[in-house]
Amino acid sequence: MLTRKAEDYLETIYNISMQKGYVRIRDISTSLSVRPSSVIEMMKKLDERGLVIYKKYDGVKLTEKGKEIGKIVKDKH
Repeated sequence: MLTRKAEDYLETIYNISMQKGYVRIRDISTSLSVRPSSVIEMMKKLDERGLVIYKKYDGVKLTEKGKEIGKIVKDKH
């Protein structure tokens, strides 16, 4: 079970990746109006759960499972 906050992050990452093809911490931070440090903290949690691939200085990529959840949350909204 994911928190609403985690779902919001996944939806945001999904939306940005569909628009740009890539996602940076700064993009997520701007989109959600949160500090980059908060984004990094959440990316580490989502990475541990196998929903994103986060590498420092390399951006963020959704895993298949993360992409699926991001799309579901987007469709719900």
